[in-house]
Amino acid sequence: MKASVKKILAELNEKIQSNPHDAAALISRAAVYSGAKEYGMAIIDYTRALELQPDDPGILRERGYAFYRNYMNDPALADLDRSIELEPDDANTFRYCGYAYFEKQEYHKALAAYTKSIELDSDYAETFAARAEVYFGKQDYDKAIVDYDRAIGLEPDEPDHFKRRGVIFNQKEEYDKAIADFGAAILLDPKDAEAWERRGVAWQHKENYDNAQADYDKALSLNPDNADTLWNRACLYYFIREFDKALADFNRAIELAGEKSLYCNGRGLVLFAKKDFVHAAEDFTKAIEGDPGDSSLYGNRGEAYLAVGSYDQAIADFTKLIELKPETIDAFYKRSEARVRKGDLALAIADCERILALDPANLKAFSRRGEIFFAQGKLDKAIGDLSRIIEKDPGDTETLRFRSMAYFRKHDYDHALTDLNQLIGLKPNDVDALAQRAMVFMALEKIDKAISDLSKAIALAPRNAQIFMFRGDAYHAKEQYSKAVADYTRAIQIDRTSAEFYERRGDSYMELKDRVHALADFNKAIELDPNHVMALVCRGTIYSLKKDYHKAVSDFNRALSLDPGNILALTNRGKTMMSLGRPDLALADFEKAQKLEDRY
Repeated sequence: MKASVKKILAELNEKIQSNPHDAAALISRAAVYSGAKEYGMAIIDYTRALELQPDDPGILRERGYAFYRNYMNDPALADLDRSIELEPDDANTFRYCGYAYFEKQEYHKALAAYTKSIELDSDYAETFAARAEVYFGKQDYDKAIVDYDRAIGLEPDEPDHFKRRGVIFNQKEEYDKAIADFGAAILLDPKDAEAWERRGVAWQHKENYDNAQADYDKALSLNPDNADTLWNRACLYYFIREFDKALADFNRAIELAGEKSLYCNGRGLVLFAKKDFVHAAEDFTKAIEGDPGDSSLYGNRGEAYLAVGSYDQAIADFTKLIELKPETIDAFYKRSEARVRKGDLALAIADCERILALDPANLKAFSRRGEIFFAQGKLDKAIGDLSRIIEKDPGDTETLRFRSMAYFRKHDYDHALTDLNQLIGLKPNDVDALAQRAMVFMALEKIDKAISDLSKAIALAPRNAQIFMFRGDAYHAKEQYSKAVADYTRAIQIDRTSAEFYERRGDSYMELKDRVHALADFNKAIELDPNHVMALVCRGTIYSLKKDYHKAVSDFNRALSLDPGNILALTNRGKTMMSLGRPDLALADFEKAQKLEDRY
C-alpha cells in the first residue's frame, strides 16, 4: 500500500475513532480500501455505513461492487438490485450488475444489464467493452466488433480495446485486421507482451512464420516466463519442422505451468514427429488424464501405439474416440489399419463398412477394403472396390497398379495389361509399372515385349538389382542363357546378399552345361539362405549328375522337408533312387509326383 494511501487511511481512522457513526468517513474509508483492492475491508465499512443509512443506493451500489470484486456474486446482485429499486436510473449500477451476471455465466442477464447501462450513459467506453465480451462469448462477433468500435471511439488511447478487438478479428479469420489492431495496441503500449504474442498468432495463421517468430520472441523478451507464449512459439516451431526448438519450448512451458493437457499434447506431437513414439504415447496419456473428454487425444495416442505395434492399445484408443465422436471417419479408418496389422481382417472390413455407411463415396474406405479382400484372396471383391475408385478417379495410378496386381493373380492378364498400359500412359517413366507390365508380357509369352519394358526400366533405374533379375528371367525363357547370366551377374554386383540371384544364375549355368559355376552359385545361394528350396533341388540335381547320389538324396530330402509338394524334388529324388538301385523308393516318389501333377 502506498504511503499516500496509508496517510489518508490514518486520517480516516482517526475521524471514525472519534465518531464511529460518521457515515461519510466510513464510506470514504471503504472507497480507499476498494481502490487498494482490499475488498473485504471495504465491505465491512460499507456495511457499517448501511447500518447508519440503510436506504442509500450509492452505498448499496458500492458494497455490491466490492462483493463482486471479492467473488461473492450473489450478495453483490442482492445489493445492486436493491440499489436499482431505490435509484433506477444509475448507469454504473447496471454495469456492475453486468459484471456479476457475467461471472455467474448468466450471459443473457449480463447483456440486458450492460444494454440498460448504455441506454442511461452512452459515453462510457468500459460498458461497451464489457458488452462486447458478452457478444464474443456468444460468438456474435459482428456485434462485439461494433461495441469495441464504440469503445475505441470514446477511448482511443486504451490499448486493451484494440487488443480485444484484434482477438475477435482472429476468431473471424480476418487476420489483416487483427494484425492492425494488435499493432495499434503495441504503439500505445510497446511493453504489452500479450499484444506481441497475439499478433504473432495472427501472423502464424497467415503463414508468415518469420514475423510470427519475431513477435513471439519480443513477447518472451518482455515476459520470459509466460507459458502460453512459449506454447505458441513451440507450435510455430512444430509447423516449420524445427522439432528440437519446439521440444525445448514445450519443456519450458511445462516446467513453468505444469503438465497441462494442451502442453503435453503439443509435446507429444513433437515427439511423434521425431519418431519417439514411446515418449509421445506417455505425453498423450498425461494429456488424457488432464482432459479425458478431448476425443482428439485418444486419436493421437492411438497413432503412437500403432507406430510401435501395440495394436490392442491402439484399437482401444480409436474405439474410445469413436465412443466420444461416433461419426469420426478417420477413427474408423485408423482402427481398421490397426486391425489389419493385427490380422483381424473381418473386423477391419467391418470398420470400412461403417465408414461407407457414413460416407458412401469414401474412396479411402474402398481402397482399404480392396486391400483386405486382396490379402484374403477374394480377388473379385478386391477388383470391385478398386474399380469404384477408378470410376471416380481414372487417373489414380496407385489404384490402377493395385488392380492390375489383382487381375494378374487371377491370371486375367488382358485386364492386367489394360490397367498397366493406362498407368504407364499417365506415368511413362514409372519403373515399377514397367517391371509389372513385363511380368504380364512374360505370362502372355510375349518375351520380347517383356525385355523391351525391362530394358527401359533399367535405363531409368540402373542400380535396381531386381529388374536385372527379371530381365535375366526373360532371357532365360528365350533360351539366351549367356545374356541371362550377364543380367544375373549385374544383379549380384549390385546386391551380393540375395540367394535368389545366385540360384537363378546357377540355373542358367546349368543350361549352358557349366556345372562348376552352377554348383558354386547353388552353394552360395544355400549359404545365404539354408532354406532355399530350389537351390537345394538344383544342387541335388548336379550331385546326381556327378553320381554323388548320397549328397543328392540329402539335398532332395532337405528340400522336401521344407516343401513336401515339390514335384521336381520328388522326380529327381526318384531318378536318384533308381541309380542307387532302389526302384521301390523311386516308384513311390514318381507316383507321388504324378498325383501332384494330376491335381494341378
